[in-house]
Amino acid sequence: MNDSIKLGLRLVGAVAVLLGGSVHLQQWLTVFRDLDIGPLFLLNVVASVVVGIALLAFDSRLAALGGVLVSVGSLVALYASRTVGVAGFEATGYELAEVEAIVVEGVALVALGAYLLVARRPVADSQVGAGAIA
Repeated sequence: MNDSIKLGLRLVGAVAVLLGGSVHLQQWLTVFRDLDIGPLFLLNVVASVVVGIALLAFDSRLAALGGVLVSVGSLVALYASRTVGVAGFEATGYELAEVEAIVVEGVALVALGAYLLVARRPVADSQVGAGAIA
């Protein structure tokens, strides 16, 4: 049962990370290609593809952590672009693409965070020392 839960969470996380990358690719192609912030959108696309593929291919806590980092980085950058600016770019409000990114990055965080909790290795009885609280 634990393995099927892990697989489901990992697949949901992978799809969400890949969708986040696709939102960034669409935005790069249509809006940010010629702006100073443009390369950061492409970096997000590459990171999302690498992490998404790793999540699909491997039952790996490292890949899940990578997905969490990509999603947190995306959300922090989006917030920063609305407050202090990022790479000389400042924006106000939220268009559909920003809402889509927030939703898929949030789904990735929830799924991969849950995966990391489920994937924790239980402490074996032989590892619990005398007098330890188990």
